[in-house]
Parts: sequence; C-alpha cells; structure tokens
Amino acid sequence: MVKILKIVKNLAKGKIKRDDADGLLTQMKSLSSDNERRILQAISDMVKRLPAISITEAFGELELTTGYLDPLSFPLLTGFDQNTKRPDAVMRYIHQHDYAEARGFGEVKTKERVSDYYDLARDLLRYCIFSKESVDLNDMTRSR
Repeated sequence: MVKILKIVKNLAKGKIKRDDADGLLTQMKSLSSDNERRILQAISDMVKRLPAISITEAFGELELTTGYLDPLSFPLLTGFDQNTKRPDAVMRYIHQHDYAEARGFGEVKTKERVSDYYDLARDLLRYCIFSKESVDLNDMTRSR
C-alpha cells in the first residue's frame, strides 16, 4: 500500500508520467493476489483516465459516471474469470442496512436466446450447482 501511495503522490507532483505510473502498478499486479490485482487495476485505470487538472466547476452525471466512477468501479465489480460460475443477478432481502441470504438468482438473456431450451436448462443446472456449493461452503445444515 505504501508503494501505491508513493506512485500516486509522485504522479500528482509531476515527478513521474502517467505511463510510468501505470507501468509500476502493472509490475506490482504480477506479484499480487486476485483481490489485490483488482484494486491495482482500478488504481491503474484511474491513473490513465482521470483528468490531470483540478475540478473548478460543476459537472453533470455523465461526466461523473464516465470520468470518475467507471475507472474505479469496473475492475472491482467485474470478475471476467468468474462469469461462468456466477449468476447475472442475485436477489437478496435487505433488513435496514444488512443483506440477508440470497432469495433468488437471475440470468439475462437476449430476445433471440429466450427460446434456446438447451441454454435455459444449462442455466438452471448452473443455479442448482451454485446453490449447492453455497450451502456446502456456508455449512448450512438446515433451512430457517
């Protein structure tokens, strides 16, 4: 974490260029775990895409989303390697600020693929496996 802060500070002070900062962060990714790699990727994306000037005026939702939130959130929320193992949507019950267990799963299909019964059956099987692995992983021996 100290190395990351040093890279970002040197970039902000103009001691190193964006490409150099990105290269240093890329080197760090090769020695990191999956979660650390995602964080480093988010920082690297921000280094490459955030404006180099200070914000002096108000900006709209589009600028906020595309310029600031996307570089940060995309690497953290996207698991490219895990797409075949997880559903597109998880429905959860929320009590005040706490998430409860998953109540259902969902899959996004294009209009053309809705009538592909093989694909639908495969998704149902994936949900069954996903649910069973979740039960085993969380050591659930009974329902509530």
